[in-house]
Amino acid sequence: MAETPFTIELPDGSDRTIYSPSSVVAQFLSPGATLTVSQFLPAAIAALTEANNRVRERFGVG
Repeated sequence: MAETPFTIELPDGSDRTIYSPSSVVAQFLSPGATLTVSQFLPAAIAALTEANNRVRERFGVG
């Protein structure tokens, strides 16, 4: 399980780096993709939930 930071650009033009405890996030979010907030939020929530579940299964915490 490789931790994966990813950067998002917010609607106001600022950038934020988000941390995922698993590389599974790449299955939900593609580099360079342009998403609306309503598209991004469900994908990000699903990606981070799956990452958390994988960490919990492997290490017992998450």
